[in-house]
Amino acid sequence: MTRLRSADGQVTVMAAVLMVFLVAMVAFVLDVGSWFRQQRISQSTVDAAALAGAQVLPNDPGGATTMASTFANKNGGVLGATITIGSKWNTNDMITVKQTKSATGFFSKVLGINTVSVHAKASAVAAMCSGTFYDSPRGLVRLDGNLLDQDVYLAAAHGLEFEIQEQIASVT
Repeated sequence: MTRLRSADGQVTVMAAVLMVFLVAMVAFVLDVGSWFRQQRISQSTVDAAALAGAQVLPNDPGGATTMASTFANKNGGVLGATITIGSKWNTNDMITVKQTKSATGFFSKVLGINTVSVHAKASAVAAMCSGTFYDSPRGLVRLDGNLLDQDVYLAAAHGLEFEIQEQIASVT
């Protein structure tokens, strides 16, 4: 019997096709990973900005915007960011920071995708507890606005035992 066709080289062709597909998948993974990383950096920036701005709310909305911008600049920049003051439970008690940035890829340019937009948003609410009590292992704790009130004692230690000498402050 004569051999009409040779099977030599089939593996080479299949390996070449598979390698092209594998290189394309690696390029896709690298680009998408890069975009997610850039989005995570933007999210960290807006998180820091919102938390910084909420520190002075609700008393100083202008100062909250300034503080949010300052912290955003320290953590990656405010390019493309919008900062708004809103109300959740009380007047001017919420700050929202949104940022949209362009992110570049490495290999997506071959397909004509030069940039993609990554979005990040963070909100923070300034809420103060008033008249809330917590019975901790060290005694009663009261939260009143930004203040924490707790019983304070002066004690003398005798080995592992303590003898209370005087109560310095008490929760009212």
